[in-house]
Amino acid sequence: MLRRDFLRTAAGSVAVSALGTFSPSIFANAADSTPQIGFIPAEEKDGWIWYDAAMLPMEGRAWENEERFSPFDRFPKRWMEKIPVRGLSTNSSGLALRFITNGKIRITYDLTGGDLAMYHMPATGKSGFDLYGRDNAGKMRFIQMIQRGKTLSEPMTLNTPAGLPENDGKREFMLYFPTYNGVKSFRIAVEKGKVFEAAPPRKLKPILFYGTSIMQGGCSSRCSTCAPAIVGRRLDLAHWNFGFSGSGKMEPVMAEAFAELDPSVYCLDCNWNMNPDMIRERL
Repeated sequence: MLRRDFLRTAAGSVAVSALGTFSPSIFANAADSTPQIGFIPAEEKDGWIWYDAAMLPMEGRAWENEERFSPFDRFPKRWMEKIPVRGLSTNSSGLALRFITNGKIRITYDLTGGDLAMYHMPATGKSGFDLYGRDNAGKMRFIQMIQRGKTLSEPMTLNTPAGLPENDGKREFMLYFPTYNGVKSFRIAVEKGKVFEAAPPRKLKPILFYGTSIMQGGCSSRCSTCAPAIVGRRLDLAHWNFGFSGSGKMEPVMAEAFAELDPSVYCLDCNWNMNPDMIRERL
């Protein structure tokens, strides 16, 4: 593969600037991208049915069915052994759970990193989770931010506002994962006897975002307020977040990896960490 072909690695895809204007028409011929997979409970305890997120379908996880060192890594094992951003790939930026329930929700989690914040980024953005619900206009509405330290071992009941529309008593939710921390484990529960199922599959293919710390989510106050997440909600599309702090330098091996995927659009914002020679050589 020629390096100048980085922007043309997937047939039929469109490359756009991260600062450009999106038009929904470019997604018109895309196919369903998310399989409908049933949720299998891990255990029942005190009237709650618990599920292990490692066993659930995750939105934003490319190469969905491949072996991983961790289910919350952004690359599968075979690429983690080749790419120059293996450490940052363990950050769960772009990953999210989409589900439907008619009951209350509880969670527990354990993060991989104990440094929850940075001097220029709060813990809510670096290491927090965000819950959204679909409103009467069909848009995803912010409900709650969750950040209770590195480990939340005591089950926490999340807000599920009564104002959200219901379909036979069921409501759709989306739970975003941290941008600058990794997830060691995450468990979610609903009340016994309540519905807990996958949200409807996306009808259009995801957007692939590739770039630097800005693309990864720095320095957003919450994990859902970084540019890729905002674009995903506005277009009601899934996205893959391949932003890497201090990197995003268009190494040829990254192009080889992305060539295996089939996004609707490649959105690249890489210049910030590249010098003029790198840009001329790789773009």
